[in-house]
Amino acid sequence: MKILDYYMKILSVSLLLMLILDPMWMPCASVHAQLDNVDPAPLAKILQDVVEAIVSGNYSEALLLCEKALAISLPKDIIYTHSKLYRNIEQVVNLLIQADDVITSGIGDSSKLYVLLNELHIAKLKLMETIDSYVSKLLPFFKDSNMRRIIVGSLTNYILNLDAKLEATLTKLMQLYLGTYGKEIYIELHHQPVVYGGGTLGIDILSITDLDINYVNLTLVLIYGDMLSQMYQYAIPVGENAKIDITTPSVEDIIAMGLEPAPKINAKLFVIAKAVDGKVLGYQTSNFQLVYIYPSIRISVPSYIRPGEEIEVNISADLDYPLNLLIYLNTVSNASLLANLTLSPGERVLALSSRGLPAGYNKLIFLSEPRGKYLAYRFSHNLIIMLEKTVSFINTKPFVIIPFMKPGLEIYVDPPINYNATIYVGDTIAIRYESISNSKIAAEFSLPPTFFFWKYRVLVEIQPNNPSYSPVIVENSIYVLNVATLAIALILIAVITTSPSKMGYIATALILGGSTVKSLISRTKNTSVLHTTVIRYVFRKSRLLNLYKKITAVVSKYIEPPRPSETLREFYCRFSKAFSNSYILPLVKTFLELYEKDLYSSHYIDFVEAMNIVKQIEEVENR
Repeated sequence: MKILDYYMKILSVSLLLMLILDPMWMPCASVHAQLDNVDPAPLAKILQDVVEAIVSGNYSEALLLCEKALAISLPKDIIYTHSKLYRNIEQVVNLLIQADDVITSGIGDSSKLYVLLNELHIAKLKLMETIDSYVSKLLPFFKDSNMRRIIVGSLTNYILNLDAKLEATLTKLMQLYLGTYGKEIYIELHHQPVVYGGGTLGIDILSITDLDINYVNLTLVLIYGDMLSQMYQYAIPVGENAKIDITTPSVEDIIAMGLEPAPKINAKLFVIAKAVDGKVLGYQTSNFQLVYIYPSIRISVPSYIRPGEEIEVNISADLDYPLNLLIYLNTVSNASLLANLTLSPGERVLALSSRGLPAGYNKLIFLSEPRGKYLAYRFSHNLIIMLEKTVSFINTKPFVIIPFMKPGLEIYVDPPINYNATIYVGDTIAIRYESISNSKIAAEFSLPPTFFFWKYRVLVEIQPNNPSYSPVIVENSIYVLNVATLAIALILIAVITTSPSKMGYIATALILGGSTVKSLISRTKNTSVLHTTVIRYVFRKSRLLNLYKKITAVVSKYIEPPRPSETLREFYCRFSKAFSNSYILPLVKTFLELYEKDLYSSHYIDFVEAMNIVKQIEEVENR
């Protein structure tokens, strides 16, 4: 009996009732305060008091606290979850009151008890999910990490006690409903702990009994979260291992029911042996996880093309079976569908016609249809169709002597369009112009402090305000000589390297003539001066540094930021291992390749492509 009681505690009430009563049953799924003024500690304390009242059986106090909690004014960022939580708590408390009456008085109407069991089971699942969401929303409001750790730790213990109380109540109600149960048959289960959606759950079942029977009738019930269930009937030999394969729901099956599949679903398996008269002879339960994943698809599209050119799309797919891929322009509709193709495992190059596409910005949207274990994949890319190529060049003074001269340059842009111009000296923005309509402008700018002599790289970025024209970057160099600091340095060197004794010899030589000069030379010919030059290698700052910081800010939410001791490729390797199925992965890889090329080579870097990559990553992150 003790073994059977243990099984009863872990058995899901609603599933057994579903089997016994109805096999076709399936569970279905004021003024706001300022955000800065939210104090999470009182909110957590109220929740803790409510849970403590429920666990102790003081339901009237729990309902009173719920009313007070619902009267609190909170910002819109948290008010919805706050209200939902306490509405769910009120529902659970009312059901617990009914359950205590039933347990005390015994079974009245079995159909009402069935309804009560189902409602309490579903309300428990929803309440636990809402509590997790509510606590997650409170965490960012804690400014003191120690206080957050103490309060959340204490609250977690109370929530565990609440879960245990609800489970105990469900067990008592189930025992009342079943009335009597037997332990004539012992059932042993073995199966894999994780199954992909649409895959096969392989179950090994062994039934052992002292009854004089050769076969036993089993009912297998599988329930996936609080969404759907499956039921199967089998007759298996007693005392022998039986192998049963069950196909789990694919992502299409869940969507067809109007439900939204989650990446991970906790599932339960129930095996129940019943007599001909419906008496339960034995049962067993076990847990497993149903998993759905995003397909590993990498898509590369050019940032801009010219009218009439084909759009070359490179697609790489690491799939177990083909998927249907839809490509739309700007919006997802039948009218904007550009291509409908079957995406097979491997790599392929797709050429899309740009005929009829408007000039300027266009968005390509890639959608893979869900199938089997694969969830829907979505990727969007901004494509610019340019009518004209922008031609630009700059004219700079090749040599500047400061402080007598001020550096300047002339910028020429053809055709004459409205554009923005940014002038960089080295890695620093020297000057920025917006909405320029003149095809030729002259600009003077300041230089960083130059002590003696230096070569500066001058870069001009032209960004047309009309997307029909391509952006362009022009680069040149200027040499700067600071004669004032150079003259001062030479005087100091002369003073330092000429000692007072040598100054006296030189003065005497000037007075006494050549013989003294010869004597001076003979007395100083063995003196030598050692000059030491320290050479330091300085790498220039990358032009993509600011964009790189944005990339690392996004990635660092999920993994450790780049370490000072690791290279870009080592950081990408670590990131790719953590996000092997992430659609952000190809974007990060392409950007790091550009960043590495800019750091260690003098190759031309496509700024527009780099900026588009960052923009795409931020769009994906904000979705």
